[in-house]
Order: sequence, then structure tokens, then C-alpha cells
Amino acid sequence: PGMEQDDNKVASVLRELREMRAGDVVDDGRASGSRSSALDVDVDEQVVRFFLEEANGDVHAAVELVKQQINPQQSNAGRGNGSHASGDDGFAEQNTLRRRRRSVAESDERSPSTPNGSGRNRRGRRAQSRGVEAAVVAIFRAMGKLVSLSVRTISNVVTLVLRTAGAVLHIIVPESVSSFLGSFLVSLFRGIAVVEPTEAAQRFIQQFQEEYVTTQPEAMMPNFQRCGHWEALSQSRRQCSFLVCYFHSRENRDAQRFCKETLADARVASFLTDNFTVWGGSVSESREAYRLSQVVRASRYPCLAVLVSSSIVHNFGGALLSNMRRSGSSSMALIASFEGFLPPEQIIEGLQKVLDDFGPMLVAARVEQQEREFDRHIREEQEAEYAKALEEDQRKDAEREAALALAEEEKRAVVEEQQRLEDKEKIVQDRRRAKSLEIPPEPEQGKDATTIVIRMPNGSRVERRFMKDVKLQMVYDFVDSLESNTVHEYLLISNFPRRVFEADTLPCSLEELGLPPQAALFLQSQD
Repeated sequence: PGMEQDDNKVASVLRELREMRAGDVVDDGRASGSRSSALDVDVDEQVVRFFLEEANGDVHAAVELVKQQINPQQSNAGRGNGSHASGDDGFAEQNTLRRRRRSVAESDERSPSTPNGSGRNRRGRRAQSRGVEAAVVAIFRAMGKLVSLSVRTISNVVTLVLRTAGAVLHIIVPESVSSFLGSFLVSLFRGIAVVEPTEAAQRFIQQFQEEYVTTQPEAMMPNFQRCGHWEALSQSRRQCSFLVCYFHSRENRDAQRFCKETLADARVASFLTDNFTVWGGSVSESREAYRLSQVVRASRYPCLAVLVSSSIVHNFGGALLSNMRRSGSSSMALIASFEGFLPPEQIIEGLQKVLDDFGPMLVAARVEQQEREFDRHIREEQEAEYAKALEEDQRKDAEREAALALAEEEKRAVVEEQQRLEDKEKIVQDRRRAKSLEIPPEPEQGKDATTIVIRMPNGSRVERRFMKDVKLQMVYDFVDSLESNTVHEYLLISNFPRRVFEADTLPCSLEELGLPPQAALFLQSQD
């Protein structure tokens, strides 16, 4: 249910952003016939989830955070001359300017025509201007669609052209002017380099490795994160560390020198890896890197910005808040930035000063995080012990129930056996009484008499004479009538020769069975 609720919130934020983007397009079309929506970009779900987490699940607050991140200049439009207006004030000023433009246009249309027709001429020129603007917008939109058909090819061509132009400008004009023009050309064509943030980060790391590390025997690369900067910021927040973002421009010679002599220096790389979460991107090849450079207000390249999550600042910053710089985004705070070429010693000194000045804030965050982890560990141990005790109790209960069930089963078996024996005894007694009435008197000893000796299971012997022409069934009836016979099912067996007298022999006479004049039989129980 929690995951479904998060997905619903993400969908709500994306829906509101689409509605705002549509509203901006309509307003811009009415005002000038062009499209300048601040929300005319695709927002990734991962970014929305990050801002929802920053806004504690508040959908509307997350929408405002996304708006500020997408176009920080527009959200900070009211800032100037030392004043700091909010992002909502900037949007309000733009809407006011649009309404004023519409009012002027409507007043011009309602003004009376002069005899020489100047009013009609103005309206005609205005309509013609709007038509030209609409045509230009349509042309550029078509060009944008054409460009999107082969993004990578055009990006490579534009990159080559920009590099060539930068080299020529560096020779012809001063370095400051060439750097400015190179940045302008990059910003002009930055929309072409549209790549997924993780892919852009991995591409930057690969280029850095090939150009600045592999070519130098003692060079070392910082541990750049292979993900987008939002994910890197989340990781730094979880680790309670600062996020160092490096903004690279391949067209800037200072940037190339900074990478080769400073960032690839083993001392700087080790210092960054040991003390910071590091992320890098090329502003000329990654739209995400360019936008983040605008958020931190990078004025020149190379630029190294030290950021921290706003949640850490608000919870543990305290008196340090006044010493922090505004980053143009409510989700992160800018601690410090280093622009232009700087030698390794100066970079390490500056970053060490950041750790000395703002390190206590991270120490407090880590202490609280460790306390939370300790409390969580204690809860998990208590839950594990409770689960173990519960399992032990359940095992003992199961054993107790099994023992009770076994005792009950044994008791029931004893009762059943006793009942079976009683039933058998009753059957034997009833049979004994019935057979006693059916047995004829014992005949006198003579040539027609046969003596049968029967040995019982308890070792006793019973002897009786029968007429030789009587059937074997009479012998069985006699055995049934004996008090010493307590067996329910039995057979009579002769040992020499061994012969079992079963049910098929009962109709036969003793003479037919070869028993006269004397025979010894053994009673074998079948119970």
C-alpha cells in the first residue's frame, strides 16, 4: 500500500506539471505568439520522487520545487540589487507583465480610426507581426523535430564545430572574450545533447579516464558517481557528506588544464574521495549538468561547487545558515564554489576550509543518524528476541499438544483393546455355552472309537473319544466348548505328518482324514 500511495503521488505531481505546462503555452501564445513555457521539459519520475521526499510527501510543495529546479532564473526573477524575491513572486510578475501586454493590445484595437487610417495600419502591422512570429515559431519547432531524429550524430557534429570555433576564438580574441563566446555557443546548442543522466555521467567518467588519467603515469581519478546528480545528492544525504559537483566544458582550455593538473592529481583525487561524494558532468554534452550549473550560478568554467542537502542544513545548520550561499533550488544549499583554474594546493586548502567551517553540521547529522541506526538495531534485536521467544513458546506448546495427543491416543488404544478383548471373551463364552449343548456324549472305547488328544496353547492336554465316522466339525465344536479354550480364532494341526485342518476339511469324517484309531492335534491361535 505504501508503494502504491507513492506512485499515486508521483502521478499527481506529473499531472499538475503537465497542466501548468499547457496553461503556460496558452498564455504565451496569447501574449506574444511564441512558446516560452518554463515547464516545457520532460521530468523524470526519479526527480519527482526525490522532491516528494524533500517535501515530506506534499504534492503541491513538490510541484513548486520541481518548477524552481527546472527554471531557477524564472523562480528567482525578482532578485536584484540585494533583494531576494521568492519563485512565486517571479511567476506573479511575469503574469502581471502578460496582462499589461494584453491590455495595451486591446486598448490599441479599441482606439478610433483617424481620417488617414493610421489605426487600421497599426492593427494591420500588428497582425502581420503576429503572423511572422507564429511562422518563425512553427519553423523552429519543425527544425527541433528534425534535429531530434538524429540527436547523437548532430551532437557530435556540433561538438566538433564548437571545439574548432573555440580554438579559433582563443587565437583571435582575448581569453576572457573567447571563454564567454564559447559558453554562449554551448548554451545555444545545449538542447541537442539529450542523454539519460546515468549514461551522461558514465560517458563523462570514461572521457576523463581516457583524456586525463590514462595519459599520465601518476594521475588518479576521483571517485565520480555513476548516476544523475539527484541520485548523488540523495546518496550524500544518506552518508551525511557534502556533494562536490564538477562542471566541465570541453571547449574551455582552463577546464582541460584543471582536469589534467588539479583533478587528476593524486592528492586532490584522494582528498575528494575520502571526504566528499563527488559527481561530475560536461555542460556542453549533458543538459542535466548545464541546468545544475545554472542553479548554482556558475559564471565561468571550470567550476567546482560544494553542495549539501537542504534537509541537513535546516535540521543541523543553525547559526551556519547565514554563511551559506543561495543555490537557486530549495532542495540543496550551496556551501562554496571554485571557478577557473586553481592549482591542487589551493583546491585542497579551500575544501579543507569548507570541512572546518561546516563540518560540525555533518558531525551532528551523523550523530543523529547513528542514534537512529542504534535505535533501529536495538528494535531489530528486541524484535528478533521476541520472535525467538515466541517461536520457543510455540514449539513448547506444540510439543505439549503432541504429548497430550499421544497420551490420548494411547489411552484410546488401551480402551479399544480392552473393549476388543471383552467382546472376544463374550463371543467365546457364548460360543462355549452353545457348543456345550450340541456335543453328544463321549462313546465307549472300541474299534469304532477314535481317541483325539488336543494340546492347548497353555500346555495343557485334553483327551476325548469320538466315533470314527463323525465329521471333523464335531472335534472343533468340542474344542469350542472347553473352559480352557479362550481363543477366538484357531486351527487344529497334526505334527506327524504335519497337516493343517482348515475350513475345507470340516465336512470330512475322521476316518476319511486318517485319524483313527488315535491322533494328537495342536491348537494354534489365529487371534
